Amino acid sequence: MIAYDVKPRTEPGQPVPDPGSSIPAEVQPWAWVAVAYALRDDVAGPLRQMPDAELRHMAASIGLYATILPQYLAQWDLPPLEGPGFWAGAVLPAIRIELERRSRPKRTWGTDSPIAQLKRLDIVDVARRFTELTGHGDRLKARCPLHEEKTPSFYIYSDSQKWHCFGACGQGGDVVDLVRLLRDRGRSV
Repeated sequence: MIAYDVKPRTEPGQPVPDPGSSIPAEVQPWAWVAVAYALRDDVAGPLRQMPDAELRHMAASIGLYATILPQYLAQWDLPPLEGPGFWAGAVLPAIRIELERRSRPKRTWGTDSPIAQLKRLDIVDVARRFTELTGHGDRLKARCPLHEEKTPSFYIYSDSQKWHCFGACGQGGDVVDLVRLLRDRGRSV
């Protein structure tokens, strides 16, 4: 079941119907798509939360469910969708796009790429080049090298290789983000 935060319109003082309890389980994914579209003009949002098998099932049986769902929309006092072509014309292409997006290989950086080289750097060593670190253990602090300040607000978390400035800039991230921001300010690493 998809936990998608949409509420059908009801009269003031009436309880809001729960689509999950009033329709069969096999229709629920379709109902979430219909409700999200009717209320937010959003088809892709609920599809991103569904497992691949459910998306493939929806694509294969779109004709059958397109005839069942209008009665549920009427039950919830939602406006009807744009006609029978809505499912084949709007939802089916969105399902295909989502499945294609998931099937694309994740981009990996080669071991010699600049990003891979930066990720091998220790955040503490990089930060030490630009500011004086104090403290010990996993949590070190310093004055932020990204803006002028008098008291330390820049924290380094060595075990997770992350940093965050709780001062004026409010920036944070990993070693790649720190190097990028320092370079943007004209400070070479």
